[in-house]
Amino acid sequence: MKKKTSSPQPVQGTTLVNFAMKKGIVLTQACDLFGISRSKWDAMGASNKPVDDVTLAILYRAYASHPDLIENKIDIKKFYTELTAARPINSLAFSVIMGRGKAAASRWMNRTGSAGATVNNLVSHAFKIREKLILNKIREDISRLESAVKKKNFAAIKDIAAALASQSRNISDQYSQSVDVFRVIESFSDEEARARGLRPLDNLSWTSAKKK
Repeated sequence: MKKKTSSPQPVQGTTLVNFAMKKGIVLTQACDLFGISRSKWDAMGASNKPVDDVTLAILYRAYASHPDLIENKIDIKKFYTELTAARPINSLAFSVIMGRGKAAASRWMNRTGSAGATVNNLVSHAFKIREKLILNKIREDISRLESAVKKKNFAAIKDIAAALASQSRNISDQYSQSVDVFRVIESFSDEEARARGLRPLDNLSWTSAKKK
């Protein structure tokens, strides 16, 4: 006996509001996610009619089917714990490299992993940059592998295959992830420190710029 499937319902204003509430999305984030103004969001909130903007309805279905598109909250406590398990770094240095004051990490550890939107976005985007860098390296290695196969260079084939296997393992390894992501943040932090005449790990402060 075939299972009956329910017909999809039109996306209404209340559909979007209920979705945001269920996902714990605050008003400003909801407006950003759907690309609409607050006044439009407020106007739709009480409406049981299909939304006028069809693209908005389609976007909602994409979010509903793939919640990973919006769930970019970073547990900073978990990130720090995984990082220090693979690469010891004290909380003061971690705080400063993240662009905050000396005591920031201590506060984050006491807030069940909450570090605020700016830090959250920095770490979230660093994860994406890390994935991009790995994929680019994999593409390069595949190109090298194809060249080695054509030339029947078996030693090179073996080395490149080993490198690809190692990269594949590192993609999902949580400790490798944390170290790589922190390196991405560290590179940007170092660039900003040099621009300000500072060395974060030496000074442990962003407020004592050296006179040039």
